[in-house]
Amino acid sequence: MSKLRLTTLDGLKGIAILSVMLTHMPLSKLYELVPAYYHRLLAMLTGGGGVGVTIFFIITGFLMYLRHPTPLSIYGFISKRYV
Repeated sequence: MSKLRLTTLDGLKGIAILSVMLTHMPLSKLYELVPAYYHRLLAMLTGGGGVGVTIFFIITGFLMYLRHPTPLSIYGFISKRYV
């Protein structure tokens, strides 16, 4: 069985992860180093942590759906999700 790799989704997950990481980093020194016209861009990039988490979970749920198709019974559903 070969693995299905969706590189576009890998890239989107990477962008989502970076947006969450940027949210958690102390960027006050970075604001001092860059010119003022980049502050708006930095605020947009670092303020998207919640959006990044949402995108990451949506993509992960979609990939789980692709890996585990719809089971025939509720017991099959629970056992696959438990595993």
